[in-house]
Amino acid sequence: MNFFSLFFGRKHDDFASNLATEFINSCPPAFVYNLNNRKASNKFNKTVSKLYTQAHAYYVQNKLNLYTKARIGNIFMWSLKEAGYDEGLIEELTNGILHALGGKK
Repeated sequence: MNFFSLFFGRKHDDFASNLATEFINSCPPAFVYNLNNRKASNKFNKTVSKLYTQAHAYYVQNKLNLYTKARIGNIFMWSLKEAGYDEGLIEELTNGILHALGGKK
């Protein structure tokens, strides 16, 4: 295993981008701001739960250090910011991802 792969793993960047893309495709900003009915709310909750489960599974399969966890969180966060989500939602989702990457489910 290469020392630099611990810090600059393209695999980790791709994982973070894929998580963000999956969330953006499943729950676009216009959808998130219109969670008045139960069906939309259930879809949002299932999508978020799936993201956290994927993050935890990634944690179990990969050796992550503090730097790589932070990098995954930053890529995820900036992807959602660029898509136009609310700051509060971005912070909540990013913290949930980081919590799942820390081994907590």
